Amino acid sequence: MAMVAEAGKSAKGEVAGGGLTSPSGSAIMVNTDTGCEIGAPFVQEQNITVVKPDRARSKRDSFKRLAERRTEAILEKLRVLGNLANRSVYDYSDEDVQKIFEALEQELRVVRGKFRTTERRRFRLD
Repeated sequence: MAMVAEAGKSAKGEVAGGGLTSPSGSAIMVNTDTGCEIGAPFVQEQNITVVKPDRARSKRDSFKRLAERRTEAILEKLRVLGNLANRSVYDYSDEDVQKIFEALEQELRVVRGKFRTTERRRFRLD
C-alpha cells in the first residue's frame, strides 16, 4: 500500500502518515510495507491532505511521554554517576565531588527556571 506524505518533512526517515518527502520538499509515494520510494515525486504540496497520527496526540500526552522518557534517562545517568563513589575502584577528592554537584545543581536550577511561569520584567531606565 502506498501513502502520500506531507511536504516539508524530512526524507531522513520521519514518517508522516506513512509516507516521506523528498529533500526538495515535494511529496513522494512510499510503500508502507517496505518503506521504499515508488517512482519520482508526483504531486505538489497544495494537493496533499494527510492527517498525521502525531497531530491527533494531545500536547499533554506528548509532554507526559517525553517527560517520562527523558526523566528516566537522567535518573539512570545519575545512578551511573553514583557508581563513581566506589573508592576501591576510583580515586577522587572532596573538591572533585563538590564540583560535580555544583554543576548538577546549577543546571537543575536553570531547567527548573524554564518551567516557571513568571512574567518578564520590562526594561526601564530610571
